[in-house]
Amino acid sequence: MRIVSETGKSVAQVARDLGISAYTLHNWVQADRRQTGQPADGLNEAERAELARLRAERAQ
Repeated sequence: MRIVSETGKSVAQVARDLGISAYTLHNWVQADRRQTGQPADGLNEAERAELARLRAERAQ
């Protein structure tokens, strides 16, 4: 889980590197995020605000 969050690699890439199922690693990452109070989407507040701004611009 730490490899995914600290390196920015995708869950699929880390799972391949470790030789485990991507589905299993994804579940572990999601469980860790819930336990630590992080949003499930992995975005921080500033990133969510930026995403909302870009979506609003695109909608116009």
